Formats: sequence, structure tokens, C-alpha cells
Amino acid sequence: MRYIIKTESTFAGRTCNLGAGATEKAAWEDAFGPKPWEEFTKRSAKKAWCVKVESDEPVSYSGY
Repeated sequence: MRYIIKTESTFAGRTCNLGAGATEKAAWEDAFGPKPWEEFTKRSAKKAWCVKVESDEPVSYSGY
């Protein structure tokens, strides 16, 4: 089981994977770095969400 941080892509109906980790906190840190975050990073993180995935296959960051 792992957690993946996702955000909307610039292509309609697609999402992008930003980070992954064994815990939700690790996934957020992989996506945006450790806290404290800069203002730009906070705005970007507001548009992202976390999903729990049962599979252990590698995470694709290409958007496909």
C-alpha cells in the first residue's frame, strides 16, 4: 500500500502524479518538499489531493 499525490493536468480530464510515499506525510514531502513551505508551494498544494493505492507497482510521473 502507498499514497500518491495527484493534481489536475493542463490537458482536460487528466491528472498528474506529483509524489508517492509509504505514508501520506511522506507522499506530500516527496511532492512538495519538507515543511515549512513557501507561499507558492502552499498555493500549489491546495490544488492537489492524496489517494491511497493498494498496488506496489511503480508510480508513473509522465501523466499517461
